[in-house]
Amino acid sequence: INKTAGITTDGKLILDGTYWFHSKNDNLYERYDLLNLFIQSVEKIAIEDSIQFNELITRYSDSKYVTLLRVLIFGYIKNPKLYYDQALITIFNIYNENSFLYNDSLLFYVRELITQIYPFLSYNQKKELNSILLSINDSSENEVYIHPVSNKKTYRNYKGYLKYKFLQAIPQQEILNFPIIKNEILMLHRRFGKVKDKEP
Repeated sequence: INKTAGITTDGKLILDGTYWFHSKNDNLYERYDLLNLFIQSVEKIAIEDSIQFNELITRYSDSKYVTLLRVLIFGYIKNPKLYYDQALITIFNIYNENSFLYNDSLLFYVRELITQIYPFLSYNQKKELNSILLSINDSSENEVYIHPVSNKKTYRNYKGYLKYKFLQAIPQQEILNFPIIKNEILMLHRRFGKVKDKEP
């Protein structure tokens, strides 16, 4: 991972060439088998060995490496009831690094993790997470394309799409407890309809 890591100077998360296109249970390359074994081991200790998994959390929860964060998230998802506090901190760390704007594969699993831990969060934790989700603003959704020959402008109409995907990660029964979330989802639903979230 270190040998193929991209260089970052702006505080953003770091991608690595080795596992850039890896998806869970993907065995396209031999190196993917190695990562899958690591993921399986982490998922196992998340269930069976909280001391060892907490050591991994201490080591990787504030990592900037996308691959290591994904592995940690797989562990959280296996045992959300036990690790929701630590998982929430990891989510906040990821948000603080890139505002949920880069690496669709990582963010797909962040959304899955939100779905899994949300019922176990305290009311104040939910409000803090909600506030972050409502603040998501992907500037690329507001881009204007100018045709190189005609100079005609085309405006993208995806404002709020990424935010909508994250808000949909909140379990349906929980949305009813937060009118501001419910209203935002209703507004975005009118714009985009039902958006199915799937791993890139």
